[in-house]
Amino acid sequence: MDLYILRHGEAEHGPPDALRRLTPAGEREVAAVGRLLARRRRPFDLIVSSHLTRAVQTAEIVARAVGGEAVLRQTPELVSGCGLEEVRRALGDVPEAAAVLLVGHEPSWSRLIQTLCGAQVRMVTGGLARLYVPELAPGAGLLRWLLTPPLLER
Repeated sequence: MDLYILRHGEAEHGPPDALRRLTPAGEREVAAVGRLLARRRRPFDLIVSSHLTRAVQTAEIVARAVGGEAVLRQTPELVSGCGLEEVRRALGDVPEAAAVLLVGHEPSWSRLIQTLCGAQVRMVTGGLARLYVPELAPGAGLLRWLLTPPLLER
């Protein structure tokens, strides 16, 4: 599986956690991710986001930018604190050859990358990682790259 992991863009502080929206800076971060992903030759088969407002906004901005026929799904499985089992449930029976974008939160994404690839990373807001994962199993993946918003905006 060609797995992209995106942490939501910068979000406002103050409202209840589930209702926090992207800030204007967060929207710009995510738009930069969308522009990068729009240049991919292969469309996404599936985009799955946490059901929290900031993650849904992030997924929608990217989905509009990349176009295509990707299924856009929201799930409570991908909230902060989720692990490999929740990701498996969120993905369901996605084919091994699928291209998938996951949109969610910390500390889940850093831990997921470590579980799948052994790489110790810290996913910043608006950060994007690409993994090759032949199966969703500990140590089975390969971290291809990790980009931060300043790199994405260039």
